[in-house]
Amino acid sequence: MERISVRRFKIGDEKEIVNLIRSARRKANIRDYSDELIEELCNEINEDIIIERGIKYHTYVVLCGNKIIGVGSVSKYLDKEDEVQFHNIYVLPECQGKGIGKIIIKCLEDDEYCKNAKKIHIFSSITAMEFYRHMGYSFTKNGYIVDSDGEYKLEKNFDGDNNHNAIQYDMRPYIDNGYHRYKDFILSVYEKCNLKTLNINNLILNDKNMWIIRLDGTDIGFYSGENLNSGNYRINAIFILPEFQNRGIGSRIINDVIRLHKNQNIQIEIPKNLKIENYLLKFDFIVEIKGKTYKLFRDKNNLGDFK
Repeated sequence: MERISVRRFKIGDEKEIVNLIRSARRKANIRDYSDELIEELCNEINEDIIIERGIKYHTYVVLCGNKIIGVGSVSKYLDKEDEVQFHNIYVLPECQGKGIGKIIIKCLEDDEYCKNAKKIHIFSSITAMEFYRHMGYSFTKNGYIVDSDGEYKLEKNFDGDNNHNAIQYDMRPYIDNGYHRYKDFILSVYEKCNLKTLNINNLILNDKNMWIIRLDGTDIGFYSGENLNSGNYRINAIFILPEFQNRGIGSRIINDVIRLHKNQNIQIEIPKNLKIENYLLKFDFIVEIKGKTYKLFRDKNNLGDFK
């Protein structure tokens, strides 16, 4: 590899940066996102946007010889003087795994914006999330479940408080492709948890509502939930492999779901034989027994009766 150097963005870099970002999204991010979403994201980026961000933010490029192989930006976070945010950190696919990402992070952390910063914010793709965690960034309170833009919220505090929760779980969207054989994994969880009463085929077919639960990079179970036409939110399933149960992960997930859907009533329907209705009562669910299933509801105002 030729000599590696770093410099600030300058007008004329924009075309090369657009091609770099599109290449990274199509070749790296495709592992965790659908083809349709990747193309949508690629079409959103153009030279005018790169120039605008290059001027608005402190943007740096990493060069191998004269070729741009990495890019990243830093700005103030919401006009706060003591908080900053990193943006658009990308490395050419063929140059990934060679320390270029670490060079970008160090460069941004050394920028003048970071000199007096108490906190750095990163909105990470699913693909890059483990890299940022390796670089010392942790989930924020809202960071366990990927948000509507397909991003995780991570941060680094310079007061040393970078482990906000001992249980560092995250949830990946269900994508069954050449990189993630999630259908096989879900079927294995189904078998190990003895979920004979759960219609697994309906859950897998409705893949937009399926999520893979991970703990420190290991797939440990799956979750399904969806918004209903009534405006309520329904938890369809939370199942964790037996060897990872009784660690508080299920409770953390339910708490985060409640927080993320605090403006909605939440409902769950479970087979009686699972015998977890008493467990759910501590989350302010109300039990209504019907037929072979328990129906539980949580009123968004905690008023008792479900409306």
